[in-house]
Amino acid sequence: MTKSNTLKKKAQKRMAGKKYYVIRVQKVCGDHIDLDKKLVSYWHGEGSMRIKGKLFTDSAGNHYVGCTIDKDLTSKQIQCDTEVFILSTSIRDYLATRAEPILKILRQKRNNYYAN
Repeated sequence: MTKSNTLKKKAQKRMAGKKYYVIRVQKVCGDHIDLDKKLVSYWHGEGSMRIKGKLFTDSAGNHYVGCTIDKDLTSKQIQCDTEVFILSTSIRDYLATRAEPILKILRQKRNNYYAN
């Protein structure tokens, strides 16, 4: 058995049990979340299928927040052109890191106000 066949078999084992889902997401635009929901495809393996509040990214680097799963649709039926991947952080953690510089300035102003 050649090395490439062994690699192909390992990849097939990893991909077994995974399938595409169509999910609705909202785009994260700088400091707010867009209200329009977009249909995207998501390749999910084993584990929990909770997507609400999870942070996703596409190949272009755009960030999305998961809303719902469309179990009635498949990616072939709607011609999903965007595939997203889940990030390890949740939207709460993502927004907390974005808000940290603002909170730091507010704390400094509050401390300066009470110091005088």
